[in-house]
Amino acid sequence: MENRCGSFPPRQARRIFYGRIDPYLVNGCEVVLDVNARTTASLEAVLHDFWRRILGVHDKSTVAFLYSETGITPLPYRRLLLALRYFRYLLLLPDRHYGHLAVSVALDLARQGKPSWMSDLLHVFSRLAPNVHLNWRGDVEPTSIDDIMDAVKLAASTSLATVIDHSPKGRPLRGFYTDIPLPLSLRPLVDKPPETLSFKSYLDLPIPAHRKAITRLVMSSYIFAVEVLRWRERYRKFVPRKWRLCRFCRLSVEDEVHALLSCTGHIELMHRRGRFFTEVTAIVPTFHELRTSPCTGLEQLWFLMRVPDLRYTFAKYVHDVLDFFATVPVYVPPPPLWEHCIDLDQCLFIYIFVHPSPFAWIRSRETLHSYRH
Repeated sequence: MENRCGSFPPRQARRIFYGRIDPYLVNGCEVVLDVNARTTASLEAVLHDFWRRILGVHDKSTVAFLYSETGITPLPYRRLLLALRYFRYLLLLPDRHYGHLAVSVALDLARQGKPSWMSDLLHVFSRLAPNVHLNWRGDVEPTSIDDIMDAVKLAASTSLATVIDHSPKGRPLRGFYTDIPLPLSLRPLVDKPPETLSFKSYLDLPIPAHRKAITRLVMSSYIFAVEVLRWRERYRKFVPRKWRLCRFCRLSVEDEVHALLSCTGHIELMHRRGRFFTEVTAIVPTFHELRTSPCTGLEQLWFLMRVPDLRYTFAKYVHDVLDFFATVPVYVPPPPLWEHCIDLDQCLFIYIFVHPSPFAWIRSRETLHSYRH
């Protein structure tokens, strides 16, 4: 379809998803409940593949980010919500209706500790929303199901927020929900924190390449060493974070902050960064206050992500930076450099010989000392 129509905008893809894909993913969920995670694994794989393709992120991208950025309720929670809606419908039926009689029998069996549809529903609750209480031992009122559904929606949002707060890949994404200690003149420019489970505004960028670049940055699905060297491959071991060095300068960890705001190992990259700062200053005249403020590099990056007036300029800059880094293979440090180096001077001795510049030993010593502590 993309060959005929081009890259799908995520907002339109969301409509296609709900119209053509989601009905297959939730079919029968009201009757056959998901008592364990394996029952929905194949269905979730379809959903993940679809949204990774639309957003332009790799197969190792964090699943929770797919849901939080598109506003799609996680599939296990969505299937549970539909089952609860069906439960409410059965309770509202006349007392002599077969559906109402069936759910009454299921409740009685659950109270006796026997397998039933109701006991399966309780298993799903214990797995997805353990803090949500359903008074199944007494009379269940249809009106109480609405409150339970709201609690399940909150549990879904909380589960995503927990992943964002604790995942090492969530550093850029946390910027949308964190209060940044900005200078007073810059605070009115920043967007308010969005809902965790909502369609994010940057996904409406019109140029697909720029939209996918900013999406990869936000979801930590980029080609920087801090992400690529996290993966174990057939002929490469897991590299500790402090040794995922920049492919250009090899003096700092190659993460999003270093690549976008501070790397000095590539002349064209430095010139492009200078033009970007000039463009930002033309839009935000007080931008120099941010550069001279106590804000960390990560907080400065968060500011650039959250200012609506800078969205197009910043997305273009991120796209260009990713192109620069794509021209050079990621630097993989030799295993002896980080596997067997215990003494700082020993690490420094090896590091000097793998560094592209023999005159960088002073900065190398400072960098290695900072890694050690």
